[in-house]
Amino acid sequence: MLHSIYINNFRTLVNFSMSFDSMNLLMGANGSGKSSVFDVLYRLRLLLSGGQHTVKELFPYEDFTRWNKHVAPNQQFEVVLDDKEHGTYRYKLVIEHLIKDGKNRIGLEELLHENKPLYRYEAKNEGHARLYRDDYSEGPEVLFDWNRSGIGILEERPYNTKLARFRERFQALFVIKINLPAVSPEAPKEDAMPAQDLQNFASWYRFISLTQQGQVFTLLSVLRDIIPGFDSLSLETAGESKLLNVHFRNEDGELVTYRFSRLSDGQKILIILYSLLHCLPGKDVILCIDEPENYLALPEVQHWLDALEEKVENGEIQALLISHHPRLINFLAEYAGKWLYREGAVSPTRVKSIIIDEPDGLPPSKLVEMGWIIDD
Repeated sequence: MLHSIYINNFRTLVNFSMSFDSMNLLMGANGSGKSSVFDVLYRLRLLLSGGQHTVKELFPYEDFTRWNKHVAPNQQFEVVLDDKEHGTYRYKLVIEHLIKDGKNRIGLEELLHENKPLYRYEAKNEGHARLYRDDYSEGPEVLFDWNRSGIGILEERPYNTKLARFRERFQALFVIKINLPAVSPEAPKEDAMPAQDLQNFASWYRFISLTQQGQVFTLLSVLRDIIPGFDSLSLETAGESKLLNVHFRNEDGELVTYRFSRLSDGQKILIILYSLLHCLPGKDVILCIDEPENYLALPEVQHWLDALEEKVENGEIQALLISHHPRLINFLAEYAGKWLYREGAVSPTRVKSIIIDEPDGLPPSKLVEMGWIIDD
C-alpha cells in the first residue's frame, strides 16, 4: 500500500506531504494541486520501469516551482510503500537542475527497507551507486548514468530480491486519466499494460484475453449485469491488426455486433472502468483515477463505486480518486476525503483531512460547495 508521499518544488507542491489510506478521495478547487500529485506518482513509476525514461524527459525545469527561484534548483520526492508481506520501503529521489547547462540529473537516489539500505546513488560520488544485499551488507559499487534510475535498471539477482520486490510493487501503481476520444478500437499488438489515457485499451484487452482468461471471464459476467443487453467482447482480424467488437443480444435473443467505437460514451467508459477493476496485473494494485465519473449516469457511478469499495475492503486494490462529483463526495468524503487547497495564486498546496458537519441534513457535496469543511 502507498503509505505517504513527500514532494518539494514541483509546480505548486512545496514541502508537501500527504498520507494515504486504503480508500482516498482527493478534493479541492481547480488549480489546488490534485493532478500534480498524480503526475508525480506517474512519472516516478515511469522512471523506475526499466531505464527507458530519463529525468530530463520526466522532470523538466519547467515544472520547478516558479516562485521558488531563490532556492537551490533541486526537486525532492519521497515515497513510503508498505508491503504487507515484506515490510516498509522508503524511496528518495533528488533531482538537480543545472540551469546554465540546460540539463538536469539525479543528485541522489536512495532505497531503504525497514530503514536499512538497499541502494544509494549520489552524483557527487562520480556517478557510482552503492548496492546492498538482502541482508543489508555492502555490495559492489556500480557506475550509472545520472539521467536514469539505477533501481529501474538493475537486474534481479539472488542477493537483491528486496530491491526487485520494491520495483515490482511500484509497477502495480496505475495512474489513469481516461481520454475517451483517443481510445481506439484497433489492437495492432498485445499491450501488457494500459496506457495512462487508455488509448490502447483494445491492445490491452487483446493481451489480457490471452493471458488472464479467468479475470476476463469475471469481467464479462459483471458487464452482463451492468450494461443492458451486453453479451461479450471479441477481436476481429483486420489484416495484421485486430478490431475490438462488442456483442449485444436483442429482445429476440439474436446477437448484434458493434465496433467498440460505435458504442455510447457511457458504455465505453463502463467497459473500461470495470476492466480496470478486474483485470489490472499484479497483486495489491494501487489504482489512481482522475475523475472516473465522466460520462456516467448517477446509478452507474454508484454501482462502480460499490464494486470498487468491495475490492478495497478485500485488500485487492488501494484507491486514490480525484473528483468533483456530488455522488463520489457524498459517498466517500467523510471517511476518505482529503482537501487540497492554496491560500492564493502564488502559494503552495496544503492538504487536510476533513470532518463534515451536516446541519439541517445537508449532503456533504453541498457542504463542500458552501465551504463548511473543518480540520481534524
